Amino acid sequence: MRFPTRSRSSHPVAAVLPLVVFLILVAAASIAGTTDTAPYRILVTNDDGIDSPGLVALVEALSALGEVTVVAPSENQSGIGHALNLRDPIFVRRRELAGRPATVLTATPATCVRVAIANIFEESHPPDLVVSGVNRGLNFGRNAYISGTVAAAREAALQGIPAIAVSLAREAHPDYAVAAAATAEVAAVVKANGLPEAVFLNVNVPATATKGLKLTRQSRLFGTESYEPHSNPYGRPYLWSKFEQPTTEAEPGSDVAAVHDGYIAVTPLQAHESADAALEELSPLFDPSESVPLPTSDE
Repeated sequence: MRFPTRSRSSHPVAAVLPLVVFLILVAAASIAGTTDTAPYRILVTNDDGIDSPGLVALVEALSALGEVTVVAPSENQSGIGHALNLRDPIFVRRRELAGRPATVLTATPATCVRVAIANIFEESHPPDLVVSGVNRGLNFGRNAYISGTVAAAREAALQGIPAIAVSLAREAHPDYAVAAAATAEVAAVVKANGLPEAVFLNVNVPATATKGLKLTRQSRLFGTESYEPHSNPYGRPYLWSKFEQPTTEAEPGSDVAAVHDGYIAVTPLQAHESADAALEELSPLFDPSESVPLPTSDE
């Protein structure tokens, strides 16, 4: 006697087994997708303008570390410091730089960083690193305060983004590739370790860098500036600014001393400038209980 047999596919468990396997595969794919790391986003800008060879060298050197986005001023902005575009329109154009699209703004370096973060990067995905340079001319010591290159990095730090400013000694034929390679080395360290809050790095590269990177303090030295009188062809007088880098002996361990000794100076600077160490010394001078009442609008 033959007993009727039930096909394997008619078993309740067997019937849903393919669906279970499918769902498991979908879930696995979803988990794998969430574990993929997002690209490391690097914003590159400068103060020498979009046509600077230092900008091209920097973009090429940083491309191996992540996804590079270029937002740079249309014109040279040297010495502009942390100025912002507040009242003039900011004109935008697109062009290619080092084989990738770039955004060109009629704006200061600090404004370029602001526009990039606000309008080019997605709000949920700001840049992981901002790099400004390579500037033609050193920005060490207290010269850093007037530098548009350094200001772009400072602006990023103010917005909580790690940043690096890099400058190269001014020579007749500067080797931007060396400075860019040194910056990529520093950027790799920042990528792996991050930076303390509101701290950014100011990198200065001598014309002949033979001794590698050196962590330094910011020198107290400042360059000298003179204003030479001239007249235009119509006899109208004008002044021409002439700036010279510090030449006196620098403090040991400072960025100026390191560059003069052939090192690439890496100087941590802080965007938050509160002089907390002076609070205790100055507090007796500003005691609210002893201050003279100010006149009111009724008096």
